[in-house]
Amino acid sequence: MHRKKRLLSFLREVILIFIGLLLALIVNDWWDEQRKLKETNKALSTVSNEVENNLDILKTRVRYHQALHDSLLKLNARVLSGSVKIFPQLNELGFNQGLGIDKRLKKIAWEFVITSQLYSKVNYGLRLYLSEAYAAQSQLLLVESMVLDCLMSYMTNITDNQPKISDLNLLMLLSGDLVRVENDLSDNLEKAKTLLKGK
Repeated sequence: MHRKKRLLSFLREVILIFIGLLLALIVNDWWDEQRKLKETNKALSTVSNEVENNLDILKTRVRYHQALHDSLLKLNARVLSGSVKIFPQLNELGFNQGLGIDKRLKKIAWEFVITSQLYSKVNYGLRLYLSEAYAAQSQLLLVESMVLDCLMSYMTNITDNQPKISDLNLLMLLSGDLVRVENDLSDNLEKAKTLLKGK
């Protein structure tokens, strides 16, 4: 009888210890989850600021590059029709402010989220839009370098008095690509911005 009481007392203590450990683990997991949620929200706030800044830069760039592309289209049509006998200089092409790529888009905050353990905590749609946007940023850098190369070739040929209609055509096509990629990038960032506001 005495042995049974000791065994029951021992079992109660083991069960109480087990319940206490289980509760401690549950509270610890909950606490960890809350900490990660705060970190994620803080990181997403930084990403949101980055997206806003990138959208501001893109608005200016798209306006400038669209106007540049439009002037190149008109000029190209005039050259093809034969109404332009002398190939235009840079200022006549619309490059009054250079290529307009002096401000670079940033993705530092988003790269931090990707490399941290927070990535899995981010909404799938937001991950998709931001990933597509910043993949388009790589494409944008490539198109920019192609436009610069084409522009240099055009300038060299003008300086050497050997202008080529193909350089002007290529410059027009690449400026259109530049506008398209910037618009794609802007669209994805706008969608991400909407999701970031609703986080």
